[in-house]
Amino acid sequence: MKQIIALLLAVSLLFALSACGKKENKTDPIQESAETASEAAAAAQNTAPGQDSQSADDSAAQPENDAAASQNPAEPAQSSVDFGEVNNTLGARLAAPTVVTPENENLQIVEENGAQIAQYTFLVGSIPCGVRFSPDFTADISGVADETGATPFKGDGEEVVNIAGAILGRWVTVDGQYVLIVADENPENFNALLEDYKTITTN
Repeated sequence: MKQIIALLLAVSLLFALSACGKKENKTDPIQESAETASEAAAAAQNTAPGQDSQSADDSAAQPENDAAASQNPAEPAQSSVDFGEVNNTLGARLAAPTVVTPENENLQIVEENGAQIAQYTFLVGSIPCGVRFSPDFTADISGVADETGATPFKGDGEEVVNIAGAILGRWVTVDGQYVLIVADENPENFNALLEDYKTITTN
């Protein structure tokens, strides 16, 4: 009888130990689940409600896309000067060129040779350019003279003159006279600007 009781105790002890072993084994998946849940909770705190992690990544990239869209290279640059007051004061039709993008623009009224002159200067790349206007048809408004003080233009009408390092063009409208100066000896660049300005100032 004692042997049977001892055997039953041994068997029950084995079942108890095996049960304890099973319980210990069951704690690992529970711990893993708890760790996974805490990681998921931490990730959820970094994501706004109603967003998944992919949409959060998309929203983080959105400001960059907006900045790129606001600086659309396809849009032409706007002129930084207001021609209205100068044009109204002298009766000119000055404007920014349409065939190139002007930089470092400046507009002012100067007085030379007894005439008021509207002067618009700008850069095209690294090339200095300027357009001058005066309602005075007779004054020399080129701003360029040789060593004797003579104007580069010979007549009173339309004329193109090449000088060292620059090309000058003069034309007359019903409003007055215009002079274009481009500090470049490439006639293609000059002619494109000259035709552009003739169209701007006569329309």
